[in-house]
Amino acid sequence: MEIFGIGLTLLAGVLTYFAWSNGRWMKEMISKQNEMLNKQNEILNKHTEILNKQTEMLNKMTEMLNKQSETLNRHTEILNRQSEMLEKISEMLYKMDETLRVMEKNAEERHKEVLEIIRHLK
Repeated sequence: MEIFGIGLTLLAGVLTYFAWSNGRWMKEMISKQNEMLNKQNEILNKHTEILNKQTEMLNKMTEMLNKQSETLNRHTEILNRQSEMLEKISEMLYKMDETLRVMEKNAEERHKEVLEIIRHLK
């Protein structure tokens, strides 16, 4: 019976040693996992910073594009106004041309009438 007790005691000692060794190993693994998680957290923070900077850049680019769009709209309005003015000028020139043709025709008719009067007078 004493041998059985000694055997149990030795077995308990061996089991205790294994449990202690396993606990120490688990503690090391948890420590390494915590280190890995901390490093991953740092990497995620850096990625977040990069994404924030990219977002800022995209916002600035959007602002610039909006300003350019506004400028283009203003230029388009100016060009449309100029086009309207050119159309009005073209209409005026066309009317002036018609008026000049009528005046030339009237002058030619008057000239013929004057020539006719001079012929009758001779």
